[in-house]
Amino acid sequence: MPTCKAFSATLVGVLIKIKGKEIRFEIGGTTPSPEPHPPDHRLFVNSKIVRLPPSYGIIHDPEGVNLPRCIVYFGPYTTTNQRVPLDRTAKKYFGSNYSAVRASVDVPIHDDWTPIGAPVVQIWYRRRGNVGVTGPHQGRFFHPFKKTDPPLTLLRCRRYYAIQMPDHCIMNDRGFVFP
Repeated sequence: MPTCKAFSATLVGVLIKIKGKEIRFEIGGTTPSPEPHPPDHRLFVNSKIVRLPPSYGIIHDPEGVNLPRCIVYFGPYTTTNQRVPLDRTAKKYFGSNYSAVRASVDVPIHDDWTPIGAPVVQIWYRRRGNVGVTGPHQGRFFHPFKKTDPPLTLLRCRRYYAIQMPDHCIMNDRGFVFP
């Protein structure tokens, strides 16, 4: 599990990325609901929705250079007006014309994290991308997580949250893919 001491980083666009905001999780549901629902409503019986503050971002290091590749963090960040170039994977995720800016985070990584409730069933988030462009680069997304052993658990440390996924996780320009 991740640990919880401050890790300060200035995000340089090519390493750690803020991939989205307006994040919600569904936890605890194990039985699919018998009634169909739109994608932004509960899909499981006996589940609970955890909403993070709207200003929190999805903090991810896709290469695993500064943060573990299969641990996704969620929390506050600060942006600047300084533009940064996008690497090839960032262009695929955000769109080639996206104007990225430098950001800073204090991700806690060196003490114990506290599990929050039951397993995470799915995530909803608003993805950043080219403004005014429809398609895969921006909008509201959701991802139902596949069952894992051990189950995915939402963790908390101070104002930050995290999900530790299996080492064979897949997160790419399509967003969360596996589990």
